[in-house]
Amino acid sequence: MSVQKLSRGFKSLPLSSIARSRAGDYSLYLGKDAPDSLRHIAELASAQIRPAKRPAMDVSGLTVEQLTAAVHAEAALLAAEAQHSTALGRVNQRLDRQAVDEVNNAAPLVKTKAVQEFAKAAKKYVAAVKKLPSGVIRPELLLKQDKDIQDAYYSAVSARGSMDDAVEFISTLGPPEGELATVVTLFCKPETYQAYQSVINTHKEVKGKEAFNDRLGTLYLAIARSGIPFGLVTPQVAYERERVLLAAGSEEAPSNPFHGKFDTSTPVRTL
Repeated sequence: MSVQKLSRGFKSLPLSSIARSRAGDYSLYLGKDAPDSLRHIAELASAQIRPAKRPAMDVSGLTVEQLTAAVHAEAALLAAEAQHSTALGRVNQRLDRQAVDEVNNAAPLVKTKAVQEFAKAAKKYVAAVKKLPSGVIRPELLLKQDKDIQDAYYSAVSARGSMDDAVEFISTLGPPEGELATVVTLFCKPETYQAYQSVINTHKEVKGKEAFNDRLGTLYLAIARSGIPFGLVTPQVAYERERVLLAAGSEEAPSNPFHGKFDTSTPVRTL
């Protein structure tokens, strides 16, 4: 769980930019549970320190003697600006190092909160999905249902949003060391290869069939309908889970819509 590992997903950004941004994100996410040192570094990281603007020199009304004095004054200002730039660079370097340390120190807290928040939201999600009709959920079908069914649908949509937020934060704890064929094992723990494959097959049945299904998060919906308990883990743990399952069931990953390298910079909402 280190910022260094995170940089693999943000190759276009310097490590310091990631750490500063993440310090602010973690501070907001942890709220009252955020360490004071993290909140402090997040506040400092958001500060914009620039040299004071100085007016352009007006030489139109100066005498020769005054012009000489003006040159000396301008030289002093330029020297001060150069010193300011050097000092700012040194302060920023120290701030960057501190931001990296604070983000790494806060990672276990972020993991714990993300896992807990996901579990609470997943419990509400499963309870709501159980009340929904099986198969593809279309708007005209939903409108024909009673209020309890409609409430269950919107409760599941709301829970899905909270689950996505938790996934987004736990994904910042670093990408896996290898390729994930799917992200199934990030959200749940199939005990067998057959259970793992059943989630993928169920997902194929619901994905892209109807926008009302998509709002529920089709992979979440597939997991809930497969009866496999939800359980959020870090991408590293998900990779190890999947490696064991695939070794037990097949030498190659199954063909599925998620095939490809797991990219933590891709919003989970696109699943």
